Amino acid sequence: MKVLICPLNWGLGHATRSSQLIESMIQSGHEVHLGSDGLAAVTLQKAYPQLPMHTLASLDIQYGKWFWVKLFKQAYHLIAWDLKDQVRIKELQDQYHFDLILSDSRTGARSKKTKSIMLTHQCTPIVPFNFIIDKMYWSRLKEFDEIWIPDLPNQKLSGQLSNLPNAIKRKYTGYLSRIPNHTFDTNKNQIKNKVLAIVSGPEPSRSDFEKKLMQELKFSNAIIVGGRPDRTNQENGLIQYYSYLDAESLAVEIEKAEYIICRAGYSTLMDLTAFRKKLIMVPTPGQPEQNYLARHIQGMNMGIIWNMNQYTWPQIKIQVDKKSAFGIENQPELLEEAILSLN
Repeated sequence: MKVLICPLNWGLGHATRSSQLIESMIQSGHEVHLGSDGLAAVTLQKAYPQLPMHTLASLDIQYGKWFWVKLFKQAYHLIAWDLKDQVRIKELQDQYHFDLILSDSRTGARSKKTKSIMLTHQCTPIVPFNFIIDKMYWSRLKEFDEIWIPDLPNQKLSGQLSNLPNAIKRKYTGYLSRIPNHTFDTNKNQIKNKVLAIVSGPEPSRSDFEKKLMQELKFSNAIIVGGRPDRTNQENGLIQYYSYLDAESLAVEIEKAEYIICRAGYSTLMDLTAFRKKLIMVPTPGQPEQNYLARHIQGMNMGIIWNMNQYTWPQIKIQVDKKSAFGIENQPELLEEAILSLN
């Protein structure tokens, strides 16, 4: 098949988790094209320079403390972005005649002329007036032939976020990660008290998070990964710092660490499920989905939320040592079955 894969450009999570889909599609003999914008497109182009990249519409949304108020005020931009994606996808479909369009959270990346699949873990967004918004969103999801949920059907990392009405066809793919082949619960290379901080998400919160970590961890055995593939690695005083690490290098650093500090973005959490590390989550301000996921994992006793304005690193370290390690064994056969079902 000729396949177009279109991840959302919102942080790097959608782009990085698409890598396992891309690899699986290539291994299955399909011709893969990519479609995205901004930093997500840059990341995918670096990882897959041999694949055609098509530029899609940019989503320029400002957010902060009053996330949903600001988002509703920018509803016009959301609608315009969706329509621009639809127009661009129509142009690409007329030109390339794709057999499948696989969208990661881009509601406009679909076509009535070919099979269209939406990949998302957020089927029931956490929003005000959810009884109205859910119905509106589900009506959009129904326009796709299937919904693929990157989770396990019986032990859901996404919790209630992935709930869907029975009328909408869905498949579970298991966790999707740019580190898909790590052996579950292997910590033979772990270094005691080693800290790995993974910075991710949209600006300006990404940079604010990074600055706070630099201050808190400056006297610890710590590495910070900045999540910026468009920048070069640099030294930052007492802390070892990488602007970005490829999947293999990141896996090595995760294995060495005893503690992982990160946002509560779903893609980041999927990357970590196989490693069984002590997990400290700092949800991105103004993103209720991350707050929900962090509370969900903390409720499972597999991690802790760090309020950086209230607790120092030594204080939060004592608290997380009382928790179980974060880890859930994946079911890779789910993705294989989903891809085989396309033939």
